[in-house]
Amino acid sequence: MINKIGIVGLGYVGLTLAIAFARKGIDVVGIEKNKKIYNSLKRGKAQFYEENLNESLLKCIKNSKLKIYQDFKKLNKLNIIFITIGTPISKNKKLSDKNLLSICNKLKNIINNDTIVALRSTVKINTCTKIEKLLNKKIKVHVASCPERTVEGNALRELSLLPAIIGTNSKFAKEKLNALFKKITKTIVTFNNTNQAELLKLIDNSWRDSNFAFANELGRIGEHYKINVIEIIKKISLKYPRSKISMPGIVGGPCLSKDSHILNQSVKKINIPIIYNSRLTNEKFPIEMLEMIKTRIKKKVSNILICGLAFKGIPTTSDVRGSMALPIICKIKNLFKKSKIELFDNLVDPRDLKTKNINYKIIKNYNYINNKYDLVLILNNNPLWKSIGIKKLKKLLKKKDSLIYDYWNSFNSEDSQYVSFGQGRIFT
Repeated sequence: MINKIGIVGLGYVGLTLAIAFARKGIDVVGIEKNKKIYNSLKRGKAQFYEENLNESLLKCIKNSKLKIYQDFKKLNKLNIIFITIGTPISKNKKLSDKNLLSICNKLKNIINNDTIVALRSTVKINTCTKIEKLLNKKIKVHVASCPERTVEGNALRELSLLPAIIGTNSKFAKEKLNALFKKITKTIVTFNNTNQAELLKLIDNSWRDSNFAFANELGRIGEHYKINVIEIIKKISLKYPRSKISMPGIVGGPCLSKDSHILNQSVKKINIPIIYNSRLTNEKFPIEMLEMIKTRIKKKVSNILICGLAFKGIPTTSDVRGSMALPIICKIKNLFKKSKIELFDNLVDPRDLKTKNINYKIIKNYNYINNKYDLVLILNNNPLWKSIGIKKLKKLLKKKDSLIYDYWNSFNSEDSQYVSFGQGRIFT
């Protein structure tokens, strides 16, 4: 019976998994090397927002079901260890497994015979096979791929609703992990090898990315040819079951912004142009729209307000990993060189932006906005925009020819000062 596990990395994936198991009576040893995050977690405060997360964290710490350390030696004698660190990608979109291999090299000097090491991170195909060879030089270690698929902002709830994925060629590991995951979810999906589970995660996110890219291609058609494709998408599926098309909008986040690139690098022997070019579409179209906005706004732009810095708004999150807000801000600085940029987001911590070399003050409350703007950009689908309302947002505009440009069609409005991506009204 498994009653104690280890989790390396207490970020979005690791912390929510740790709390999910701890709430079910499993003793969890969490390892977090980042000193700032470690100190915050020890106080019962997570480094990111999710509803009721801090309350759950504090309760698990107080009842000693979750113990947080920085020392890897605390993982000694544990039967199951999850590695949940992120998979970094460089500016040229190259994946690095340096951090993952570094952790595995530390573990091989600590873990015991028959330890199960389960990767929760998104990795290239055959990464688990590579790690299995690394860890099995002196003792028998069972390696599994157990990719997460929870949505940021609702992970604690989804961990009990979504199927757990287990991929391993070890019958021993499959039985132990199956029993463990049954503590938190009713459905278990298993594979007899690790590369199928690795590929499952990559397929899942690449498909979603490609699906959104198709919608964004339609949005581009609308903008260039003055056709309201938003209306077309809404009406195309009326009593017609075969065309379920997503709405256009900015695509980002720690998974969708990376996984298509990871899949592309995993299958170097073949070309996958649909998947690869879909990712490029989602990276490039928000920048293309800025250039079109620049063409429309011929006058000098002195003040710009950017609304929504987190990569998405539903469920609400403070996560800026993979957010298109960052490249958009850089492009704005280049297009509108002398403009003053202000940022508006009710959840994002300014310190998270500083790690991305974005050093602007973040306004967290609409009532604290004291300026007037030539251009207001809405970058995500945060319900906050609707709660404020288009009338109030229009009051932020400086002149009659000032513009609100919304990448997410938050308002069903044909107001001349409000333009949504895909409406085909950017030049009307």
